[in-house]
Amino acid sequence: MEDDLPAEYDVVVVGTGMTESIVAAAASRIGKKVLHLDSNEYYGGLWATFNFDGLQKWMEDLKTLKDTSSDVNISLQDGEKFLRASNQYSTVENIEETWFISSDADLPQLSSKDTQTEGTEENKENDADPSNHKEHVQRWSKDRIKKEYRRFNIDLAPKLLFARGELVELLISSNIARYAEFRAVSRVATYMDGKLIQVPCSRADVFANKTVSVIEKRMLMQLLVSCMEQGAESSEFDGYRDKTFIEYLNTKNLTPIVKHYVMQAIAMATDKTSCRDGVNRTKHFLNSLGRYGNTPFLWPMYGSGELPQCFCRLCAVFGGVYCLKRQFDGVVVEGDRCKYIVTGKQKLALEHLVVGQGHLPPEIVDSAGEMKISRGIFITDRSIMQGEKENLTLLYYPPEGPDQEPVTLIELGPSTNACPQGLCKL
Repeated sequence: MEDDLPAEYDVVVVGTGMTESIVAAAASRIGKKVLHLDSNEYYGGLWATFNFDGLQKWMEDLKTLKDTSSDVNISLQDGEKFLRASNQYSTVENIEETWFISSDADLPQLSSKDTQTEGTEENKENDADPSNHKEHVQRWSKDRIKKEYRRFNIDLAPKLLFARGELVELLISSNIARYAEFRAVSRVATYMDGKLIQVPCSRADVFANKTVSVIEKRMLMQLLVSCMEQGAESSEFDGYRDKTFIEYLNTKNLTPIVKHYVMQAIAMATDKTSCRDGVNRTKHFLNSLGRYGNTPFLWPMYGSGELPQCFCRLCAVFGGVYCLKRQFDGVVVEGDRCKYIVTGKQKLALEHLVVGQGHLPPEIVDSAGEMKISRGIFITDRSIMQGEKENLTLLYYPPEGPDQEPVTLIELGPSTNACPQGLCKL
């Protein structure tokens, strides 16, 4: 049974994604009467973070997605029109799941005698390392991963934050940062000459790096200082306003490795990126360095789904009303004005309506859009770049052809509470 809600609001927000949650918090903060609805039983929408079992359920629900809307019986006055809401996950498609490990029943059973024998047959170095022996014996399986489902935090939309980006400044100025924890990305990687290498980010890293010569280090520092101190509007970049960033770099007599660092790891640009955008990206990267770590990026602990929940908490503190598992059936309009929303058997009057893109009635959507994003979630038993310690890694993989797009990869380990000990999540 649905609980009856108050019939009038200043602002009704549908969906608890990032944008909707920020708007709800802002409206509540200035004294508006806010109702925040979500048909899901969790916060975040397409920004949500799930444990492993929750992700499995989410995928299963979408694979069997059907039109769950029921007939809405409402009385309309002259000039009023009812617009039915869309399903919020109608834009999600092509969900696939693939396992590359077996279940417990398919694994060979190791007796204590077998384990002891295996340990004695190993060379002394491996036998002396208990971590190697433990990893060899305690093999990962489907059953073991599913058994430890609570130790996963898997994002539908993983996001990194620039340490001096607008969102971080908003979190600080609004005091919402007290609701969340963050960890700095420990390394930025790039793919070059058939292998992954770590990119020097700070001045100390540049001069400590052994893969570039002293001359190349000076070239890199001069270019970075030029982008940081002068910016895209300075006379340094006259003549390149309508050209690409790579065309500007080609005039600086940079070596291939320095050019690669700037393009692929700092500006994270392609051959199509304009000079203005490339310089601004480089400046943004450098401006965020050193605030919280040796890289410019921050990761929200427990997943990106924590961010919209932070704004929802602020909204609730200032009187916002939250109602999950409450269907948004549609909206009653008169001319170009929204008069009511329909939720279950209720009509709720409002002054302003904020609706997430997935909920919008198809009649008022200008275009379905042709741009799509492919996302993959990978759980592995080792890092993409083995190191002396666990790293939180960002890898920007450039497009290999003119018709391809770049790939951004974020590698998370157990210290971010993204997965159990012994696993990595990409």
